[in-house]
Amino acid sequence: MSNIAVADSFPDDALRQLSDPTSALYATDEGREALLLNAAETNGEISLNGLAMGLALLVERPTKVATFREALREDIWIQELETRWAKRTFPIEIVKRTLGSNALQSVDRDTSALNELLHRLGEPVVDTEPLLTALEDANTETITGVREWLATGEKPETILNDVSLDLSPVETTITEIRAGLPDTLSFVASGCLGMR
Repeated sequence: MSNIAVADSFPDDALRQLSDPTSALYATDEGREALLLNAAETNGEISLNGLAMGLALLVERPTKVATFREALREDIWIQELETRWAKRTFPIEIVKRTLGSNALQSVDRDTSALNELLHRLGEPVVDTEPLLTALEDANTETITGVREWLATGEKPETILNDVSLDLSPVETTITEIRAGLPDTLSFVASGCLGMR
């Protein structure tokens, strides 16, 4: 790596912006990213921790010294390293599923609250299971659009883009819920779903 430099110390205003004062990124005259190590924070000795943090910043993958040491070992195959690291990280697919299920749970809570309102108004409660089933594989943007549709009664453009979604059970459920709400209380749906 050609763009590593050591500074005697960092200015106070720069230190206030850093989570780790031992290293920072800077731009070279050519506009390339480079690593600057702060000798004042390492008692004059450049440490592996500071170097690891700086390298992690360069590749935008914060990690520990042990990970760099592990990667530099010659006796470990790359495939073995990738397997180890995959086990230590939180896979993006799980994150997407969790966010999707959280969004779906929000729709479930929203429809339950609106059904409770319908019940208290003496209106029939709407079966929301077809709506929830239809949304099981929907992306978060689509589910947010369905919440907006529930709140306003108007189908948003974002939902029309999801061709994989069968809108008929969604539309039926929303129409039935909205039909049970008197016009004078339609604002409650917007407030209940946080879309005023």
